[in-house]
Amino acid sequence: MPSLTLIVASMLGSSSVAILPPGDVGARVDARPFLVVALPDTQYYCETAAWTRHFDAQTRWIRDWRVPFGIGFVTHLGDIVQNGANGGDDIEWVRADAAIDVLDTLLPAGAFPYAVCLGNHDFEAVSAKDSGSATYDRFFGPSRYAGRPWYLGHAPDRQNHAQAFEAGGRRYLHLTLEWRPDDEVLRWAQQVIDANPGVPTMLSTHEHVRDPDRSGLNGGRSAAGNATWFNFIRINPQVFMALNGHFGSGLPGHNGEHYVTGINDAGGQVVEMLSDFQAWAEGGSGYLRLIRIDERNNQLVVRTFSPSLNQYQTDFNSQMRFSLDFAHRFDGAARATSTLTFRDGFAGYGGMHDAQLNSASPSTAAGTGSRIAVASVDGATSQGLVRFDGLFGAGLGQIPADRDILLAKLRLAIANTGSGLSLHEVLADWNELSTWNSLTGGLSPDGLDLMAAPVAVAGAAVDGNLLPLGFIELDVTSSLRAIMNGGPDKGWALLPFATPNGIEFTASESGEFLNRPQLVVTIPEARVEIASFQQGVGGYAGTQDTELRQSNPDAILGSATSLGVDAGAPGATPSPRQGLLRFDGLFGEEPGRIPPGSRVTSAVLTLNVQEAGSGFTLHRMLAPWSEVSTWNSLAAGIVATDVEAHRWTEHVAGTPSDGPWVRNGTLRIDVSDSVQAWEHGEPNHGWAILPRAGGVDDLLLSSSEALVTSARPRLVVRFLPPARPCIGDFNADGGIDGSDVGAFFVAWEAAEPAADLNADGGIDIEDVIAFVRVWEVGC
Repeated sequence: MPSLTLIVASMLGSSSVAILPPGDVGARVDARPFLVVALPDTQYYCETAAWTRHFDAQTRWIRDWRVPFGIGFVTHLGDIVQNGANGGDDIEWVRADAAIDVLDTLLPAGAFPYAVCLGNHDFEAVSAKDSGSATYDRFFGPSRYAGRPWYLGHAPDRQNHAQAFEAGGRRYLHLTLEWRPDDEVLRWAQQVIDANPGVPTMLSTHEHVRDPDRSGLNGGRSAAGNATWFNFIRINPQVFMALNGHFGSGLPGHNGEHYVTGINDAGGQVVEMLSDFQAWAEGGSGYLRLIRIDERNNQLVVRTFSPSLNQYQTDFNSQMRFSLDFAHRFDGAARATSTLTFRDGFAGYGGMHDAQLNSASPSTAAGTGSRIAVASVDGATSQGLVRFDGLFGAGLGQIPADRDILLAKLRLAIANTGSGLSLHEVLADWNELSTWNSLTGGLSPDGLDLMAAPVAVAGAAVDGNLLPLGFIELDVTSSLRAIMNGGPDKGWALLPFATPNGIEFTASESGEFLNRPQLVVTIPEARVEIASFQQGVGGYAGTQDTELRQSNPDAILGSATSLGVDAGAPGATPSPRQGLLRFDGLFGEEPGRIPPGSRVTSAVLTLNVQEAGSGFTLHRMLAPWSEVSTWNSLAAGIVATDVEAHRWTEHVAGTPSDGPWVRNGTLRIDVSDSVQAWEHGEPNHGWAILPRAGGVDDLLLSSSEALVTSARPRLVVRFLPPARPCIGDFNADGGIDGSDVGAFFVAWEAAEPAADLNADGGIDIEDVIAFVRVWEVGC
């Protein structure tokens, strides 16, 4: 692959912008997912010396975790500093420069690509573009990037830049646009695009999408964002993502996050996303955005993380996923995914059910109203219920049994803004005639009525308008994957927070057809295959599991019939019990394994709860272990800090308090992230099952040594097998037609091995018959 240093210069005014070498723009050498890290508005970190540690922590984290997390590019979204030129005092710029300098130390020096946007606070005089950007230019202008192989050039004003990088087997183009780019800037950006057609392109600018204000209104593109959208992004199909900061309009600590998904002129989706945490504690507490570009699974996965606090934000607008069919969009390949939308009255679908339970009218059924309230006001509680029946089947518009769930989102139209809600899987039976009383005092997240841990959370338990008026999307992929693997389909309950500010959403009976609840499901176009792994079933014997006990730190418990998960007795010194579980030999050519080269679409782990307990979190293990490992041999058990186990929780069960929140029976857990990582080549060390802090009620899970085989842990993996050669497709165009006839007979007359279609070792009339047969059937 030609080096990016092989540049064809194109003089655009006084600037130079490189053209990426032609030929292999879409070639994929390594399809592993990679991260783009977005650093929003660091202005208060640079203004306040005590908070500079957050900026330093961000770039040190990028440096330290670049390889393990596969970080491919970093972009700063502007407002580097708070006070512009600051009367000639460069202290804020010096602090920013020192933090960003860390990225230049990544070896080889200067090879790591990054961008730094110009925000309104970065002009000489804040928000005065005519004051110029001399100080920005000194610290983050073109001279900083001179000689960098990934730097493609700048606009004549030196405030806008172009970068290129390679990650995940593709080349990407990135454009860094100033605050409120004008027509001249967009003309320059268009010249860059024109010089590099078809290259997947990301854009970072300071102002684009704004968040809803405290009334729940005005979320979406700003005026400047609309100008950039209509005059540049919309008309360039290769742009697939736009990132920005600048806005924090709602309640501090619950603002600065929003996104829109625009559809460009070619019908392609563009993810446009705001992240700005400057109004949060200490100017943002170090929160940044991690955007995983996962081409093999056709997704963008967004998470929000603080290296300073070592924690993730997990509400609906802090973690999200978007479907993006990369090969179809950028390579012209056949479509790999399709989307099904379930909404009452749409395409003949009529299986949506919803209802409201209200403690103030405990015997009144409310399944036919146009709105459903989720609120806790004046001692009265309202809960919402939604369910989509008839999702799976062979009928038109249903999800076939030979497909999979790649992504599923519940889309609700918020008609009355408020604090928010938590979404839980329902375990109890209900219908649209159900009432508060018929369901015995409403529904509780106790492991009997509802799963205790929510599937998704929107908003928070604070008094304020945290949910925007309009649509919100809640990721329910794990729920649908559980249903596809035999779990109950009883829908979801929407529970209010303990605040007086409830919400309302539009119901399926509403005359506002477009605002009715929707379930939007992305599935693969191709049929999937299934592999199932359970100790003692079908000859499989690769399950490993054990328990670690602090109270008996040298005990070897790998042959026990159960795994205990517990935080320790209340009021006593903590004495946790942890579980470890692994399925070896998942990939291979042997029958029942996942063939090499396959693409895992989903994986569901089934566990049997022998004894109810508080709950646990499931984390992908990063360190090796065996069934003879102990608390002591693993250095005081497992700590999820991205060293022994991932800090990110792949699943949360129960609650962090005493009580039987996870009940006896079957748990189905979506572990697709882990198995897809192992498919990509990361080592398979299984999972750690860790007790929730304060979860002091013992939970027992059946192990792989359980006497009842069906109770043992089971892993079901759905996958797309590797492409198999099409026998008879001599010109390799994916089909057998008249153009292959001549090629076959040339090979047949020359007795070439390719003409031995029946694989009997000879070239004869039997091969002609075989060719006719495959020609009739096709690939």
